[in-house]
Amino acid sequence: MTKMKYSNIIKLTFLLILVGFAVSGYAQIGMGIGTKKPLGILDVRPMTNPADSSSYGVVLPRVDTITDVINPQGGDPIAGTIAYDIAAGCIKFRRDTAWSDCVLNNEGLRSIISEKLSLGTDFKIKETSNGYNYTLAIGQDDNAIWVAGTNADCRTGLGRTAGRTGVFTLMFARPVVDVSAGYQHGIAAAMDGEVWIWGSNAGYRTGLGIATATTNVPSRVPGFGPGLVDDPYGKAIKVEAGEVASYILTESGKVYSAGAANRTGTNAIHQTFTWIPTLSDIVDISASHSNAAALNKDGEVFVWGTSTTGSLGVGAATGVTATPTKINFPSGAKISQIAMGHHTGIALDKEARKVYRWGNGNGVANPSGNLLVPTELTLILEDDEEIISIASQRFIYGTGSIVIVTTKDVYVTGQNNVGQLGIGNVANQRGLMTISRQGVYRGTKFTGASIGFNHTILTTGVNNINTSTSYVGFGMGSIAYRQLGSIVVQQRVPTVLTR
Repeated sequence: MTKMKYSNIIKLTFLLILVGFAVSGYAQIGMGIGTKKPLGILDVRPMTNPADSSSYGVVLPRVDTITDVINPQGGDPIAGTIAYDIAAGCIKFRRDTAWSDCVLNNEGLRSIISEKLSLGTDFKIKETSNGYNYTLAIGQDDNAIWVAGTNADCRTGLGRTAGRTGVFTLMFARPVVDVSAGYQHGIAAAMDGEVWIWGSNAGYRTGLGIATATTNVPSRVPGFGPGLVDDPYGKAIKVEAGEVASYILTESGKVYSAGAANRTGTNAIHQTFTWIPTLSDIVDISASHSNAAALNKDGEVFVWGTSTTGSLGVGAATGVTATPTKINFPSGAKISQIAMGHHTGIALDKEARKVYRWGNGNGVANPSGNLLVPTELTLILEDDEEIISIASQRFIYGTGSIVIVTTKDVYVTGQNNVGQLGIGNVANQRGLMTISRQGVYRGTKFTGASIGFNHTILTTGVNNINTSTSYVGFGMGSIAYRQLGSIVVQQRVPTVLTR
């Protein structure tokens, strides 16, 4: 199986850009880059629509033969000069004392696409975040962000406002540690602690101080990063995107929010990211369509937002909890992970091997009806079986569904009308079911899960029995907006994601 290396991505992206340069036409505006005495020229065609950066066209110098290239400061062209050789019909680079052979022509382009992109091969991913009809994935090899699904509201971050991205496409090449797909916007935490956001600005959810139109491509959120002066909030380590709000957790244990008043945790609109002062020593955050939660170092959980069918776990079926409110678990419970859903919240006590659930009761294993406070979910585990991860359906749809990943099984229950539970049918489930480990799944070690609007993705670790399923994503459920990438048929069992 071919892996796509980060260096290959950069090379391919650069070469594809150069092809665009070479065929765009002659320049009308010339400008130098980064110096008052440029050694080369970058030509930019005037924009037909100043609001749309995609209308830029950039052109390399075009020469009849490569020997016509000059250095405007005198002497030979310097190493690193690039030009399009009309006679040869290709791009050439200047080495120390001579020009390279052709580095790209039409045949070369097809070869690179085939070799470097490895279209149709399994997609090596570390984790995913499933949004409203789209998916954001972190690549295993490059830690970059790859996207698939609907482009509406620029939620894929590719600058597209309509249509669908039908294969997983590189969107953000910088290494990231976390990414979250919201209702109509996305957010990411880079490895250096910076935060980047894109998509719909409605309700100030992007925290960029604007509430109209869209942020078409990732834009840096001020205040977060490695700098001591320019980044007063410090490094971000986790991010969450809901419907009309976003949240950032920093390495100091503080939580910052932006968006609508009943979602920010302070009962006020936050046009830019603002600290929630009632939260401290936080180690995990989670957000859904209508609510959010924070977990502190002592295993306590605080929730806020709108409750539907008891989804906040504070004892009320409906209503708004405007500020972080502690929810009560059975005595002795110490929560280690939280997963909020529009219909259902779940929490994991990893040490005790227990899962607690509250909210919509239609998918619960034992009692029927809504659960207004955290209630232990009956889960029969083998003696050496550990719980690895939990997930809840984040966006409004049906009655909600959950996934519990253990070292030996994947347990699912809830909404399943398009096969998103991966159990081979489209019947909604009231009790816990397990996904078969036979066939391609034999030896597969699932490590996590994400549930969006109506699609689910499982991620894996190393599989020593079948190495082809190491660090692979398995998707199931709806493909209506191509949220599973190149998969074009609705999947009722986990199916390997490809590029």
